[in-house]
Amino acid sequence: MTPLDLVKQVAAANDGTVIDEGGNGVRIAVRPTLDSGAPPPTYLIEVSAIGGALRVQECGSHRLPAYCPERHLNSDGSFCLHWAEEEPLGFGTEDDIMLWWGKLLAFLRRQIAVDSLRRWPGKSDARAHGPEAARGQASAERAATALGKRFTSAMDEGRLSTKRSRVAGNKRVRLFLDGRRLTSVDVKTKSVLTLRSRCPCDRQGGRPLPIVACADHAAALATLALSLERWAAAERKFFEFAASCGHECCGSVDGCPLPLPEQAKRQAA
Repeated sequence: MTPLDLVKQVAAANDGTVIDEGGNGVRIAVRPTLDSGAPPPTYLIEVSAIGGALRVQECGSHRLPAYCPERHLNSDGSFCLHWAEEEPLGFGTEDDIMLWWGKLLAFLRRQIAVDSLRRWPGKSDARAHGPEAARGQASAERAATALGKRFTSAMDEGRLSTKRSRVAGNKRVRLFLDGRRLTSVDVKTKSVLTLRSRCPCDRQGGRPLPIVACADHAAALATLALSLERWAAAERKFFEFAASCGHECCGSVDGCPLPLPEQAKRQAA
């Protein structure tokens, strides 16, 4: 069976109704089952097989903006369901398509949530915008995991931040949790400068250890600080480039870095 044959089969058994097919694609009406039991909206989508992978976009239902990075809708209207660099997917077996279809249903459920929340639910459930930002995010997540649940939770909730400074000509990145400084990292050597201070990890039992003596947490803290800064800088560049290409905010998500259309600007004035 081809990937599209498998999509039709999996969709029909999981919240989808095949409408028609032709060429290299199939159109499907999807009503993702909601945990609340509320009646879901219907999304009309088109799935295409391109280069051994699947591409999906809305076609006809107009429930989604044409483009919105914050909703993980690409500039060509396709859905960003996963990051191939870290999460490569196959499309050759029914299990492969089940996994892919499950990501699609989760994606549509989150779109429903965005309509009411005006933000993407679950920061850690999505990748940053652009490959460089996504690599920074992945690196930061691995470092946070090494430091314990306190840090992974803070990552999920967006409570970690960084700020760059310069002391005696040396560039430093300071790492903050809820606005409180945890440590400082030398940019050139990629090393923690506060090795003798108490490690902020989740170590249970016994006396708190200084960072220098607490497992590999000096390296984890340095990686976390530098990766968060790399992630933020790459996302800024992503949105600057998108704006330079003429992309505007669709108005469906609060805090979007893209510029508002002129009409919205006048209304906001």
